Amino acid sequence: MVRDDAGRLEPDISDTPDLIRRALRAKVWHRVKVAHRATLKVVSWVVRRGDEGFVSRVKRNGAIRRMVSEAAKAVCEALRAACKGPSFISRALLEGARIANQRLQAYAEHGVFRWAPWSRDGYGSGMSCCTLVPPRLIADTPGGRETEIFLDTANLDEIRRISAWGIISGLTTNQKILLREKGVDFRRHMETILSMVDGPVSVEVTSSSLEEFIEEAREYASWGSQVVIKIPMYSDGRGLEAVSILEKEGIRTNMTALMSPNQVLLAAKAGATYASVFFRRIRDYGDDPERVITQSRQLLDWDGSKTRIIAGSIRDPMDVVQAGVAGAHIVTIPYKILVQMPMHPKTEETIAEFDRAWEEFRRASVVGAAELVSATRVGARPRKRLIVAESKGESLPLVR
Repeated sequence: MVRDDAGRLEPDISDTPDLIRRALRAKVWHRVKVAHRATLKVVSWVVRRGDEGFVSRVKRNGAIRRMVSEAAKAVCEALRAACKGPSFISRALLEGARIANQRLQAYAEHGVFRWAPWSRDGYGSGMSCCTLVPPRLIADTPGGRETEIFLDTANLDEIRRISAWGIISGLTTNQKILLREKGVDFRRHMETILSMVDGPVSVEVTSSSLEEFIEEAREYASWGSQVVIKIPMYSDGRGLEAVSILEKEGIRTNMTALMSPNQVLLAAKAGATYASVFFRRIRDYGDDPERVITQSRQLLDWDGSKTRIIAGSIRDPMDVVQAGVAGAHIVTIPYKILVQMPMHPKTEETIAEFDRAWEEFRRASVVGAAELVSATRVGARPRKRLIVAESKGESLPLVR
């Protein structure tokens, strides 16, 4: 054991890479087993200490950072050796290296490492595995995320048009959105939407008491398996209680009107399928919505939660980018914002330029073809035209 800067005991893992390398060189069974156990011990310790305080210490403390980085490199070396080595070594190392690899990838999601796939190779031993580039320490949130797009509307024409683009994987509604569709039968309208959208559709409860929440949610859920019940985050906790009850009944929920990481964490603990963070409303309040989403995502990742963050209250195309980069799993976008996203002035200018070039090419091709046909009919060869090479000031006879 060694002591860190604050005097706390830490396991001494500085010799682990050398231990693994010696065992690989010696090809001795018991040393390989020792290296296997040592590697797992190192990685287990790293992942187990993956709290926010430890992450900040790794980023701040150069000695610990080098120690963890060396351990990760040793795992990479064990993976490569397991693919190449004799079978009795490969079995032990491959088992340990795969587990260690999985744990280090999990730890990468904490924001300390960026753990990038490199190549997949097969060797004579008949085994193959993914060899990895040693991790690069970073100070920001992890990469490699997928951002989904939901449509935030209840208008059938808008749904029909955007669905044809093939970009949305779900839909969200609320009372304010439904207000724009005046004069429709609520249930029939929602059933039509469910038939048009291939993915989850969030429907918000409108009651105020816990018992009414549950009754209303069960009614909506009976309309189809796509239905997700939106429950507001009430300050007295009745929204959380409703989510917990519905989760036990197998009804998916979307906890909505969230403005802080604390609320997102509580929604996840209660069992919410989705947690809707109101991006621009947070900014209206004077807080930083990107920070809220980033911290919320870190809390969920560290906790191993399956709850997915939806960024709502989008008022500008740039909000979509900021929310996605901050770590939102899903961004739900109003129709009027979504139709702006394919547009860019330079794109339009470039397309127009290419169209003009194509039209000029077609006209030139038609003229050239007509001259060739005319010359063939009279039995003469196509006449040569002189094209002046301006750069050299000379005339070059070219057949056009």
